[in-house]
Amino acid sequence: MQKTVYPSPLVQTDSIGLFSGKMGFAVYWFHCSRINSDCEFEEKALNLINDVKAAICKTTVINYAEGLSGIVSTFSYLLRESFIKPFDEYFFTRFDAYLINQLCYKNHIDLSRSTGLIGIGYYLLNRIKYMPANKSMASLKMRHILLLAQDILFARLGMNGYTYPFKNSETLPASVMGDIKRFLKDMLKLGLCPELTLKAITIVDKLGYAEKTVFEKLEDAYNEKNIQVFRHHMEKLAESPEDSPAKQLAILQMQDMSLPAWWELF
Repeated sequence: MQKTVYPSPLVQTDSIGLFSGKMGFAVYWFHCSRINSDCEFEEKALNLINDVKAAICKTTVINYAEGLSGIVSTFSYLLRESFIKPFDEYFFTRFDAYLINQLCYKNHIDLSRSTGLIGIGYYLLNRIKYMPANKSMASLKMRHILLLAQDILFARLGMNGYTYPFKNSETLPASVMGDIKRFLKDMLKLGLCPELTLKAITIVDKLGYAEKTVFEKLEDAYNEKNIQVFRHHMEKLAESPEDSPAKQLAILQMQDMSLPAWWELF
């Protein structure tokens, strides 16, 4: 049988992150490996994540797009989908402590998913998804901290009873409002404070300028089982000009629609 050939995307050697660096391209090669049961593809992926582990240091940024929040979220995804085997839990707990500290003791002016508060929120969501026992102490702690992140968003939306040290009069960009709504929708799936979460979503809708990313559109179409719309947005992503991990995964998705929901990472 002829071996399937996949394009080798250009990996930025100075980036270890999810959106444009080694962590994101590792996800791509893991999916290539699973589709074809090819050890060579798996080796490429493992080499990349070993590079990521080795490169993490005290100066590594915490943001989701290119830093720790996205990297640890991706490790949780790879474990959940059985692309990698469980390893030393200390790897996670040391980052848990650091990122939780950043969430609790830093003033969050930047609320965005890529570089701000919501990125840390998604790290917490992804960690909780991998934890096998919802009632474990670690899971309960994660949920408590996640509610703190949500409370900050409630305050920024001007909900009664919530305060935070920034000016509520400042207008948030459409992209950030989109990030907030997507995060709140994912919080609903977890079932924490659903009534207040729905109220916050209503506030965002009334403001009328929440901007959906292509990944949220994919997520919505997938959840609604609207295959035609899902394929349309996936094709648009596959045709994007930049050579990103998401583009390569979209191209792969068009070849095999059975891939797990990798787009939720982006």
